[in-house]
Amino acid sequence: GNSETVVIPEEADGLAVSTIGYGAFCKNSSLKSVVISKGVNVICEYAFAWCTVLDYVEIPDSVEIMGSSVFKGCTSLISIKLPDEMDFIGASLFEDCINLQSVDFPKGLDEIEDRTFCNCCSLKSVSIPDDVLGIGVSAFSGCSSLRSVVIPDSVNIVMKNAFLGCTLLESVTLSANLTEINDYSFADCKSLASIDIPDGADSICESAFSGCSALRSVNIPDSVFEIGKMAFYKCSKLEAIKLPEDLKLAPDALWGTPLEKEYCRDANIKNNILSTEPVSEDIPSLYEEFEWHILDDGAVIDRCLLNSEIVVIPEKIDGYPVTEIGEGAFCNCFSIQSVIIPETVCIIDEYAFANCVSLKSIELPEILAMIGDRAFKGCVELESVKLYNDVERIGANAFEDCESLKSITIPEGVTEIERETFQNCRSLETVSFPHNLTKIGFCAFVGCGMLVNLKGLPKDVEIDGSAFDRTSIKDELRG
Repeated sequence: GNSETVVIPEEADGLAVSTIGYGAFCKNSSLKSVVISKGVNVICEYAFAWCTVLDYVEIPDSVEIMGSSVFKGCTSLISIKLPDEMDFIGASLFEDCINLQSVDFPKGLDEIEDRTFCNCCSLKSVSIPDDVLGIGVSAFSGCSSLRSVVIPDSVNIVMKNAFLGCTLLESVTLSANLTEINDYSFADCKSLASIDIPDGADSICESAFSGCSALRSVNIPDSVFEIGKMAFYKCSKLEAIKLPEDLKLAPDALWGTPLEKEYCRDANIKNNILSTEPVSEDIPSLYEEFEWHILDDGAVIDRCLLNSEIVVIPEKIDGYPVTEIGEGAFCNCFSIQSVIIPETVCIIDEYAFANCVSLKSIELPEILAMIGDRAFKGCVELESVKLYNDVERIGANAFEDCESLKSITIPEGVTEIERETFQNCRSLETVSFPHNLTKIGFCAFVGCGMLVNLKGLPKDVEIDGSAFDRTSIKDELRG
């Protein structure tokens, strides 16, 4: 309904309410306040995602598990208290909560998952519990109001991009048990003036402190034997640094610093460099366009930083082919009208282009094998998509609410049309089916009111009873 205030009851139909299901309140534009009654112990993925006016949530101590992206995109949420006994919170829990200022962590939490606070640009301080063992990929990236962080000694790993773009971060205390400073961990922390690398750390990885333009002092212990590519790129105030004797130093590690001439071309270290490949001149601009990580010898696009109508995804990043568009990478990029994807991409992950409300055209590569759940959900202006035969899976809800989509040809590699794949594609008139199709799932085409032409539908295909609800085709199929 349209209620501003909702109380989740303790019982429904005489049964105890124990779970708030997947996406239960997702994109509810009226919901301002939620009180969750005692007895609920699980809140599933995306339960309150994109509830943009939600500003108050009361969570009982009974909640033990909270799935990924539960409050993602809740742009009015200012503060929240998580139950002390909760032992798991999912990835992207508060991603894009741009007004979130404070969070009380559960005392028993052992990991801060990937992208938990990504782009929480109003978050000013965090107190990481002493029992936390790891901080995930991009966990605090884009927290541009965060000023200080103490990483307790219980933490033994901080993943890539963890504090990328925390532009006001002035003070960082690192765990004594870190063995490496990971790729882009503190890149573009433009207010960070000094950092002490813990004794026992053995490597400072690629671009770990790149763009830290206020960085003057770095204490590097003798245990460090490797400093990676562009580790201190554009640290323009870094005028003095003491390096261990047996260090392997990438040739561009100090590129863009006052120390560049002394170390980047010094004959005394040329035999210890990690790589002799020239630095690509377009790397600085790519930093301003995308976030990415390297996985299995391929680059994964994590997030688009552009505010453009046309986006061209590069074929290579850091010498690696771009093979994957990551989860939610372009989600809510409202200005994008056209995207060109390179021929190297074989996976488009879930929510990759969800809610790109201006997207009209997209060029998909021939080798594309998988389109994840909700990949194009809510792309209301998307009129046509050409899918090649290498596609083997089109995920659930992949094209849900694509209201302008008029026709689609399902590739020969697809054997099942999953649940709600084309739900509410109100302009969809024609669907061409592959010969090997075996199943059309729950509500796959529900609400496709203009659907009149099913081409090549196999006679023996299993069709869920709800697959064509609210279409004129439903009665014909019964006949």
